[in-house]
Amino acid sequence: MSVQVRIPSPLRRVTGGKSMAEVNATTLSACLDDLEKQFPGIKERLCDSKGQIQHFVNIYVNGEDVRFLQDLNTPLKSGDEVSIVPAIAGGSPIVPRASALGIWFLYLCPRLLRNGVYSVPRVSQSGQSEVLEKPPMFTA
Repeated sequence: MSVQVRIPSPLRRVTGGKSMAEVNATTLSACLDDLEKQFPGIKERLCDSKGQIQHFVNIYVNGEDVRFLQDLNTPLKSGDEVSIVPAIAGGSPIVPRASALGIWFLYLCPRLLRNGVYSVPRVSQSGQSEVLEKPPMFTA
């Protein structure tokens, strides 16, 4: 059973730069074992000492997170695609991304409207699309 495995950039040092690998496996566990045979040392980067998938590694089979399927017992069939995705952390501890976008929007909108950019698209309750030349909140 030929299964394609997508290898993320951080693990390509172990795979000799390969971004894809082909394994013959009927379960995710067997897939990881086959990967280990092809690329010694890869499994220790994906699994903890008990053999379970590390909490900072996400594995998907055909786009479905294996944690919501059968984890390591997830069945595989020929043509399936396994994607290994390491969790990425970081960002600003002070302002979450959504809040930063909201602050940017609140900063930019009044400036655009003051400078003559008045057309604002809107969909009415009847579903008709209309353009407000000057939004009601900015009329004096």
